Order: sequence, then structure tokens, then C-alpha cells
Amino acid sequence: MTRWTIIIGIAALGATLFAACEPEESHNPSGSDADGDTDGDTDADTDADTDADTDADTDTDTDADTDTICDEQDFAIEIAPVRLMILQDMSYSMADPEVANPTNWSQARPALVSLLTDWAGEQIEFGFDIFPDTAATAFQGCHTEDPVIFDTAAGQESQIIDYLNDNTPDGAATPMFCAMNDFLNPIYATSFTDAQADSYLLVVSDGADNCGEGCCTALNPLAHPECWATENEFVAMTQLLVQAGIRVFVIGFGEGVDESQLNAIAQNGGTDFTTFFDANDSDSLQSALEIIAASVVTCIYNIDSPDASADPDNVNFFFDGEVVLYDEGCAQGVGWTWVDEDHTQVEFCDEACAELQGGDVTTISAKFGCPTQIVE
Repeated sequence: MTRWTIIIGIAALGATLFAACEPEESHNPSGSDADGDTDGDTDADTDADTDADTDADTDTDTDADTDTICDEQDFAIEIAPVRLMILQDMSYSMADPEVANPTNWSQARPALVSLLTDWAGEQIEFGFDIFPDTAATAFQGCHTEDPVIFDTAAGQESQIIDYLNDNTPDGAATPMFCAMNDFLNPIYATSFTDAQADSYLLVVSDGADNCGEGCCTALNPLAHPECWATENEFVAMTQLLVQAGIRVFVIGFGEGVDESQLNAIAQNGGTDFTTFFDANDSDSLQSALEIIAASVVTCIYNIDSPDASADPDNVNFFFDGEVVLYDEGCAQGVGWTWVDEDHTQVEFCDEACAELQGGDVTTISAKFGCPTQIVE
């Protein structure tokens, strides 16, 4: 039986008996608690609750509310890579001063170098390939069977730049169709065709395809128009690339392009650009390349949950310590949303994405353990 039970029981017998049983000198004759203060609880502070702080609530902080303390824990978040394969026309017309003076190559090369330099170390993993392959002669003008020059990978921009500086276009024909079609083979460029990241094929050409879907085997394909690829063939092949997870951009560089071929690619390439980029000099090509690069950079991040049982309803993300609100499906375009049902990727919506891409955010952090804060 507790001391309080004993006192209550004795009190029921009357004041005389209670007086006779008065406890030792630790008893508080005023009727308050026995801890030496003047309140009615059992702790040593002066408030009326049972914790050891000096406020009037029952939590352990020093403010006068009963807020819940979340057991937040940090977890890793990293931007999801984007793969951009540059497929460059290296036919002789690119370097022919009779086609353009200064030559198309002398203008295209610095624009490509600028792209690779400006975006080095960023979200884009670059690859590089050419058509036709090697120093193709008229007898092998439509050759595209060589391995990919550079499969997509992080940090290889300088190697691609070295290749651009060390090589000059000298191919005999323009097997654009067959070169694009190579990427339907999953083992041609295994990193680029891996479905674990967004993949984009960027075709840069100064002429019309004259090899066709069969990669014409005539000794001189330029003299055989029946070999040349049709608009419908480009439509069908580009659609297959998109179905395989590869979206396609196309830039026509110079005066010798076939607009119907290039627009067939653009219209079916799965991007927002449904006509080809028309560039005629280094500045306009560089501008087109920058627009394309910026358009493929997303605000999708991979997250590494510290525990498989972590509750996706108790996750918050922060820009420089400020919470970013959950915006389901980016309906209001202001916060973040889950990309997949497994909660392994998160996308920052329009306004938040603009902050990231504009360089306004220094640190992105993520925590789980407290209820997700939601856009109202």
C-alpha cells in the first residue's frame, strides 16, 4: 500500500486519529507535496506538472506546449543522371570548303567543345559517336558497324574533346539512318541504352541521308538515289528508338540538309521540339546545343532511404534548411512529389526546379521521421 493510500485511509477516521498519527518532520502541514516546493506534484520545480522543467506542460522542453519531438534522421539524396549521346556527321561535306567556307566542321567543332566544357561535371553523362565510321571511302561509304566511339559515362568530356580536336570529317556518304538504328541494338552502347536513366540521342548532320535503311552496299551510294532513306523510314525507326527509351533531338547544320528527313525525326523523337534545330554557323549551333542540354536536365533525384521500412509519409526535403512542401503530382508546381511507387525517386516541381537550375540553392537535404509537410 502506498503512503498516499495510507494517509487517505487514516483521514477517514477523523481529525483526532489523524493528529495522533501525524508523520515525521518531512510532512508538509500546508497540504502540498513532499518535495520542498509549494506545488502539488512530486518533482522539485515550482510548476504543477510532473516533469523536471519549469513550464506547465508534460513534455521535456522549456516551452509551454505539448509539441511532438520527431526522431528525424538524415538520408542521402543525389541527382539522377541524364545520358546524352552526340551522333555527329563526319562525312566529307562537313570539311569541304566548297560546301561552306569557313567549313562546317571548323564552326561545329568549337560549339561542341563549348557544350562539353560548359556542362562538364554536371548532371549530363555524355557519349559520342560518328557517321560514317572511320575514314570511309566510296567503297564503304555507308559503313556504321564499328563500335561506338564513346559510350555514355561521367567525367569523359575531356576525352571527347581530344577526339574532336584530333579528327577531321572525311567520310564518303551520310548514313544517318543506319547510325541512328545502331542504338536499337542494346549491346551497341550498353550504358547509353540502360533503362535506369533518361537517355537522349542528339543527331547533328549537314546533309541528307543517302544510304537508306539497308545501308546501301552500292560501290558509290551517292549515285543511287534508290538507296536513300525515305521520310516514312525515319518515322518508323525514330518511333522504335522512343519505344526503347531513347528520345531524339536533331540539328541540321548547313545548307545541304533534307528538311523532311530531319522533321520526321524531330516530330517523332519524343521531345518538346517537334521541328529540327536549324543552325548555320557556330553561334547558332552553340545556342541550339545549350537549349537541348538545358532541356534534358531534370530535377529528379535518387534517394537512399536509411531503412527499408522508412515511412514515405514521414519524409521532408529542405533547400538550405528551409522545408520544401509536398506537392502531389506537381499539381501546384511549387514543391516536390514522388516519381515512382517504390519511393526511390523524387522530383522537384516547377518553382523548386527553377531554384535548383538557377543556382539559388546551395544545399539540398532530406530527413525522415516527421510527418510530411504538404502544400495547402
